[in-house]
Amino acid sequence: METTTLALRVRFLRGIYQGHSPDKSPELMPQPARLHSALLNSAGRGTAAIRTAKGFLRPSEESITALKWLEQHAPDGIEVPEHRWLDSAHRRFIYRNVSSVNFKHRTEERAISDGVTVASHFGFMWNNVPVRIASTIEDLTGDIAYIGEAESIAVVEPGEVTPTLVLDKTSSPFKRGGVGLDCPSPGRTAYLLNQFENLRKQKPPKTEKYSKSELPVAPPVPREFITRHRYAGFKQQPTTGPWMHVVFLGLPGDEVPIHLRVELAKVVHRAIVAAAGYGTSPMITGKYPKSLSNRPANHLAVHYLPRVEAKRFGYDHGVVMLLIPRSAEELDLKQLTTALPSVAKNGLWSRRLGRRKVTFNGHSVPATDFWPEPETGMKRLWFTATPVVPDTRPVSEQKLGRRWNLRDAGLLSVAFTFKDDLDFSGRHETLYLSARDTAYQRGCHILKAKTVARKPRDYAHTMPKSVSVQPWTGIVDLGNLHPETGMVAIGQSRHMGGGLLVPHDVELEEYTRLMEGMRDA
Repeated sequence: METTTLALRVRFLRGIYQGHSPDKSPELMPQPARLHSALLNSAGRGTAAIRTAKGFLRPSEESITALKWLEQHAPDGIEVPEHRWLDSAHRRFIYRNVSSVNFKHRTEERAISDGVTVASHFGFMWNNVPVRIASTIEDLTGDIAYIGEAESIAVVEPGEVTPTLVLDKTSSPFKRGGVGLDCPSPGRTAYLLNQFENLRKQKPPKTEKYSKSELPVAPPVPREFITRHRYAGFKQQPTTGPWMHVVFLGLPGDEVPIHLRVELAKVVHRAIVAAAGYGTSPMITGKYPKSLSNRPANHLAVHYLPRVEAKRFGYDHGVVMLLIPRSAEELDLKQLTTALPSVAKNGLWSRRLGRRKVTFNGHSVPATDFWPEPETGMKRLWFTATPVVPDTRPVSEQKLGRRWNLRDAGLLSVAFTFKDDLDFSGRHETLYLSARDTAYQRGCHILKAKTVARKPRDYAHTMPKSVSVQPWTGIVDLGNLHPETGMVAIGQSRHMGGGLLVPHDVELEEYTRLMEGMRDA
């Protein structure tokens, strides 16, 4: 049988996709099951439909055969364009009149602007499709009006698709990463047709009645015969580190002591969010929607660089560094650059820091080339310029077989920072052990770690009072995870002034002694 590649592009004429999952959370992208339903609607009501003896429209056998083929074959590849939530917090709403007879329920809070803005088109691709099946499906696309909610006016058409997600045929519940998408399974077409026929056979009421419950007459969308398939993205090579650029804010005046640097980062971050205003990007706030299954490991980070290091960049005082993650998009950067002049104009203030002046002239440097290269014969290690706060509670002694120590916690913090470049799996304590071991296998080591006893909560970003804080300092070997000249921070407060790593070069002989001392400990 002759086969071909079926590639369909979905363009949203308003540049916005809007749809909700069964739990009412907003969807990031149209699911393959939605595309199948839209094709079925086209087959039953569009130009390809046939008329029965009673004058009703129904899908042709050729259309049903093609739709049943889609049930047995999930898309091999999906193209997801650059996108951004209209409102990252999904908090915009209106009060809409929903009843004229129920005096206790005249209005209802309705969410709005839950959509996703898209830069171009979504794409769905199938390989080795029978030519006749592909031709039938392409013909059905012409009568599709929208995908998702009625506001998502769409044009579906054949066209070139460059997949950014590929079907993971080796998926398992224990495999980490990827994104799960709803796809039709065998029986979906027949079930939807049967549901439609049953609704059509229902007789309308003889007299006009109303229900004070004001519940919608139409039944909920059927969820039967849907299978969730896992799609994996193309893995990025860990050549750049977690952050790609460092933007400087000048901070004239006295040096900021180590125990106040997390406080400074919090104040700067609040000022940026306030200046950016409503709808601030998740890259800036760090708060991603719960419906986003594969969140970036890192977002905007704020750190302080003292005068002695800032001199290399032309400053005669300390500076605030804004670390831009490599996942940042153009719209994220635009929000940030719009907000920073306002931060510089208004300055900073907190009870512990007092009032501080801020300057901004647009100065930035690549994060991957921030530090000078180590001299010949020297080994690049990293010292914790600000204490590192562990990301999790200690793993139980019963699970580990011994007491969880600072080296375990440090390896786990490194793994969480470089999560986008590593592959570890599991849940809870199993996940922590897998992550720790993965970092160790990449050559990472924690050397000379010791706890900080004085005011440990000064170094934590946010931590429940019921959880003890155990910040530590020490020397870190990042192995082959990070470029030797790159900017990096680790730990629970790595985005808010804590866990900043600075170069600590040692001679190779000294490095050998450090490693031997670690093995003997």
